[in-house]
Amino acid sequence: MSAKKKLGFIGLGMMGGPMALNLLKAGHELLVLDTDKASLAKVTAAGGKAMKNPKEIASQVETVYVSLPTPAVVREVALGKDGLIEGAKINTFVDLSTTGAVVAKQVVKALTDKGIRCLDAPVSGGARGATNGTLAIMVSGPKATYEAEMSALETIGKKIFYIGETPGAAQTVKVGNNYLSAVSSLSAAEALVMGAKAGLDPEVMINVFNVSSGRNNSTEDKFPAFVLTRNFKSMRTELLVKDITLCTEEGESLGVPMWLANTVRQFLLFAVANGHAKEPTIGLIRLMEQWAGVEARPKGTTESVKIDTTANAGKKMPVGYIGLGQMGGPMAMNMLKAGFPMTVYDANPKAMKPYIDAGATAADSPKGVADAVEHVFVCLPMPDVVREVALGEKGLIQGSRIKSYVDLSTTGAVTARDVAAALTAKGIDCLDSPVSGGVPGARAGTVSLMMSGDKDVALRLMPALMAIGKHPFYLGTAPGLGQTMKVANNYLSAAANVALAEALVMGVKAGVDPKVMLDVVNASSGRTDSSERRYPTFVLKRDFASGFRQQLLHKDIKLCMQEAAAQGTPMWLGNTVLSFLHYAMSQGTGDDVSHALVKHIERWAGVEVRSPLVN
Repeated sequence: MSAKKKLGFIGLGMMGGPMALNLLKAGHELLVLDTDKASLAKVTAAGGKAMKNPKEIASQVETVYVSLPTPAVVREVALGKDGLIEGAKINTFVDLSTTGAVVAKQVVKALTDKGIRCLDAPVSGGARGATNGTLAIMVSGPKATYEAEMSALETIGKKIFYIGETPGAAQTVKVGNNYLSAVSSLSAAEALVMGAKAGLDPEVMINVFNVSSGRNNSTEDKFPAFVLTRNFKSMRTELLVKDITLCTEEGESLGVPMWLANTVRQFLLFAVANGHAKEPTIGLIRLMEQWAGVEARPKGTTESVKIDTTANAGKKMPVGYIGLGQMGGPMAMNMLKAGFPMTVYDANPKAMKPYIDAGATAADSPKGVADAVEHVFVCLPMPDVVREVALGEKGLIQGSRIKSYVDLSTTGAVTARDVAAALTAKGIDCLDSPVSGGVPGARAGTVSLMMSGDKDVALRLMPALMAIGKHPFYLGTAPGLGQTMKVANNYLSAAANVALAEALVMGVKAGVDPKVMLDVVNASSGRTDSSERRYPTFVLKRDFASGFRQQLLHKDIKLCMQEAAAQGTPMWLGNTVLSFLHYAMSQGTGDDVSHALVKHIERWAGVEVRSPLVN
């Protein structure tokens, strides 16, 4: 068993109190201090001994932990009158607070000059993690001091990351993580409110996000626990303002432009200015709900969106397939390999050759496909292309055999409704079923399917749909609901992509290895699909050869913002993401993959997100 120690612990609030209690439960002796009497009483009742000031604690113990709300308070406790620096016995200072790299370096220098060893060790995991002893802890400072404090650190956290010797490095990682966490929460709030305004069930939206590219720590953890239950508990808004301000200030000092981070800060400052400083950040969705005139409450439809994936099992109906690009091509090939007789068309004749070689029949136009088969799938890049293929002079609407139309593209709700109205008037049943999962999901046959429109079409063609996807959701009869769901999901994915690019470039500029930073993020509240999948797999390996193109992401986010504007749903973060993508288009990178957006920020900052730990 690890040796029990006599420690000082200052700051017994929402985070510090539970951490102190866990140290007491583990058998450590604590001298404690807090300005709040109730918080102090809770810890002294469990065995902590109350002291008058930091100096008194530092005169009786060698090691002092602090968990304090602001950099100014940390500086005062460490260096002020009757501060730790005046104590006769202290030789180790461990700061569990989020103070930012600048203050951390200042405090470390002052204490080190007095012979006191220092660790900055900010934590992530919220009050639940502090209570359960499952926090992620980011540590920087002397390696020997880190190893000496491991026993106590392992009592309050389960995932401990040593960032390096450089003072402040752990703080850089922490404010970067908190920024990513804020983007996850606020973008998810915007998306849920937009979806609720369109008629989607927020609980269903969460379920779709969590099997798609929009998933993040907020959609998987915070929103089900707090937003859907309307039981808003999380960090106070004023504290998150502090953390995001530290992040943007560090980015500015390092010469890293942070478009989205500054928008997050402005939104939070607006919330504080309007009386929400003490409210939990997760509850800021109520501001968005107020603006949009809707609440993101569950509607109890989680069962009704499920659809019988065994319908018509074994049937191999002839199908048509139009659009054989990066997404459409792999999905068409999966249908073909599954045994569905197929007629194909693509505006690029060369794109059809692999499918003809695999047994498909080529048509000379969309009308030619609709003359040959009853059931037609399309996967096309732009709304105007969808309109032309469906309704043009040689479009599907002119075909003699077509009975069912399934649009796998991301076209937006307006196009989906217009096309469905025109085709339905001609007796053609319609289903919009945009997909999520990217090129890897399209190749693997594991995309999510977000279906709305004629349910009979979905059941009729279920065997073909199951050849391309594994997560089907039927969202309702109204044309366009699937499209709203899809653009909301892609918005979350895009916001995570841009935020992660900003945070990692800031970290690299500060001297932090990006793989180490990603490891921390993925064990903390900043985790997203991008941080777990795209960045480790592609960006750290500098693999920008294939993936979802920036011009298509730009189109999707533009559709999302257009729908939000039409609803009257403000999207602060969403419009900044769109502005960043507008910039990328102006720089001629539309044909580059979406994860290559990081290159713009790298160029501005003069660094690359590379790691010697990755081959």
